Parts: sequence; structure tokens; C-alpha cells
Amino acid sequence: MDTSTPISLAALSVVISDAGLSGSAIQLLPPGPTFRADDGSGRPADAPAWRIDAASAAALIKRFSSRANPRVIDYEHQTLATPAAIAPAAGWFDGIEWRDGEGLFATGVKWTPKAEAMLKAGEYRFISPVFSYAPGSGEVLEIKMAALTNNPGLDGMKAAALTATAAHLFNQKEVLEVELKTLLAAVGLPETETEEAALTAVAALKAKADGIEAKDAEIAALKSAAPATAYDPVKHVAIEVVTSLQEEIAALKAEAAVVSADALIEAARNEGKAIPDALAAHLKTMPIAAMKGALAAMPATAALKSMQSSGRKEDPSSPSAADLAVMKALGISSEQFAKGKEHSNG
Repeated sequence: MDTSTPISLAALSVVISDAGLSGSAIQLLPPGPTFRADDGSGRPADAPAWRIDAASAAALIKRFSSRANPRVIDYEHQTLATPAAIAPAAGWFDGIEWRDGEGLFATGVKWTPKAEAMLKAGEYRFISPVFSYAPGSGEVLEIKMAALTNNPGLDGMKAAALTATAAHLFNQKEVLEVELKTLLAAVGLPETETEEAALTAVAALKAKADGIEAKDAEIAALKSAAPATAYDPVKHVAIEVVTSLQEEIAALKAEAAVVSADALIEAARNEGKAIPDALAAHLKTMPIAAMKGALAAMPATAALKSMQSSGRKEDPSSPSAADLAVMKALGISSEQFAKGKEHSNG
């Protein structure tokens, strides 16, 4: 752009597109290649027409992108008023793009809450771009700003409304309100309750469900560990019956032990082993195995074995095995031995 070339400023009004809300794009200029105001003003007066096409739009976009700050959208061009007036922003846009067959669009549009409400209510419907152009050729050079207005300067432009982001937020809010009411009803709370109360109720229900799930898992584990066969009462007896049987078995074992001890002592005596009644009583107090060992270690006397085999039992008044051994060694009779004992005892 030749900076020595005079620059003119133009402000036109075009209808705000109803294709979207904040965050989307709104049309600023028609596709060209030439266009004029349609408000009866005869603009432009210093050029045959304004001009814009893909090539000039590329230069326009490059100049726009060189600035870091977004462009303002005000109300009714109050920013350009003379003398200066209070000019609150209705919104901002941070980009422009060219669309073949459609024209130049502002992108990244963000409306203020007040402007969104006014657009939603239909209080404003049109956008008026402010741009500079070269006198004579009418080539559009730079997009300066834009304004909300109800007095359009161009006809046939896309109608503008809130941008897509805002529309999505409005719709999402309505959906969330419906979903919250549904959730409150599901957990048994009135629809006047807060989202926090609903979340608390959901957490409580989840904890309860987790507890039930854990119990179900425990029951399933116990079932899998249980015997596959069903309980058969014929194969089971009461503990009282088992205790009684155990006592009877113990008594029988004790009785058998006594009988066994008597039999062992009797057998030892038959082998000629001297076992007085006192020793027999002591042996019976011993375990059978120990008793067998003691009896096996005791010496046997042939005379006693002979007496047992002939059916005679040991008589306390009869000579002992030791006495018989002495008599045999001396070659004396029992009478002689008895007299000798009496004499020695006297």
C-alpha cells in the first residue's frame, strides 16, 4: 500500500448472521469484486465502487494480523463520535478471513453478556464494519472496527446473531438444568435442591452399591469353596453321640489293658519268673510296652516253671525258689531245711 495515497474511511451496516453465536464468524463485506452502499447515500463518492477480491483480501488479512490487539465492536459507532462519547464494547474479534463466493468475515467473535442478551432478544440484528479504502480505485485497505446497528448500509448480507460458542453455552445450560432435575428425581430429592446435594446423594448411593457388590462377591467365594455334595444327615452324628462313643472306647481300652496285663503276668509266672502280688500290682501301673520289657528282663526259675506247668500254685508256706536251690545244692530234704531255718530263726 502506498502511504502517500489518500485514504478514505467508510462505515456500512450489514445484517448479523444467524448461522452462529460468539466464537464463530460474522460477515463484514460482500464477495465483490465491487459493491456500493444501499442506504441511498450514493457512497462511495470518491470512487466508482469499493473493491475487494481474493488477492486484495490476502493483503488486507496480512495487515490485520500485524496488530496484536483485537478489534472492537461497539454500539452505533459511538467510538467514532465527535465529540468523544462513552463507547462501551459490545464485543471483540481477533481475526478475519476470505471465503470465496461469500466475502470477508470477522472470526473469533466474542460478545459481552449485555450484547449477547440484546442479540438473543432481537434488539440488535446488524453489524456495521468500519474500513479504510483508496480513493479513486475504491480498494478496501484495512478493517478498523465494527458496530452493532439496526440501520444497515448493505443489503443481502448474512444476518448476524450470537456466535456459536454462546449459543452452545445457552443450549448446554438448558440441557444441564433438565439433567439436574432428572438426577434429583432419580435420587429422591426435590427439584429445588442444589447440584451439590445431588452429587452427595449419588456418592452415598455409590458407596452403598459398592458394599452390596463386595458382599455378593464374598458370598460367591464362599459358595465356590463349599463342598459340591449336599449335606447327608445319615453320614453325620451329633457331638454328644461322638463324645459318648469316645468314652466307651476309652473304657474298653482300659479294660483291655488290665486283661492284657494280667495275661502277661500269668504268662511270665508260667515261664518260671517269680512275680509276687505286690510286684504284679506295680507292673500293672506301667504302660504295656514298658511292662513287657520289665517282664522280659526278669530271670526264670525252672522249679517255679515246673510248679506252674504241673498246675500247682505258689504257697507262701512252701520253700521259695531260692530255698529249693539251696536244698538241692546241700543235698538235704525239705524237712531238714525247714528244721534248719527254725533253728536259725530261734
